[in-house]
Amino acid sequence: ALDVVDITDEIENRLLEAGCDDAGLYSSGGSVFLEFAREADSFQEALESALQDVEERAQLTVLRVHGEDLLNASQIAGRLNVSREYIRQLRTGERGPGRFPPPAHVVNDRPLWGWGDVGRWLNQSGLREIPDTGDATFVEALNAVLALRRNATKLSKSGARRLSRLIGPRLSGVLQPD
Repeated sequence: ALDVVDITDEIENRLLEAGCDDAGLYSSGGSVFLEFAREADSFQEALESALQDVEERAQLTVLRVHGEDLLNASQIAGRLNVSREYIRQLRTGERGPGRFPPPAHVVNDRPLWGWGDVGRWLNQSGLREIPDTGDATFVEALNAVLALRRNATKLSKSGARRLSRLIGPRLSGVLQPD
């Protein structure tokens, strides 16, 4: 999702000049989105390249990266080709090792899980081998960074200091470049 409300000729031209000719631009529900078909050695490289083109070259702000990251219980069941009842039993601990991941969000009293969280849990529990949960995890972490970047300027100085104290020690040494 982009930080613009309408698709204009100027926005389209900036994106084309920035090398985003591999993206479809559309609006839905009052938001503007780009859907990329970018080729790269990995999903993460394609995403990084697209973000650089949009933000650095087109000078637009990305608010959130949307993927198939949030799923309800029925969608999880469908993705795994199992019954919704089986997912309910995993959630309640009636089956499996227990400690099913908590929902990432609840919308209208309906829980939604991050696919990365569910995939990691399934892998760790030995119930299923879910490949490529790293991409879902990357998108989740990227969205957290985008949200922090977006909201950091809205914090009071004392709020910013508190937040810095809370995340500083926890992130110290977490992100180790290759």
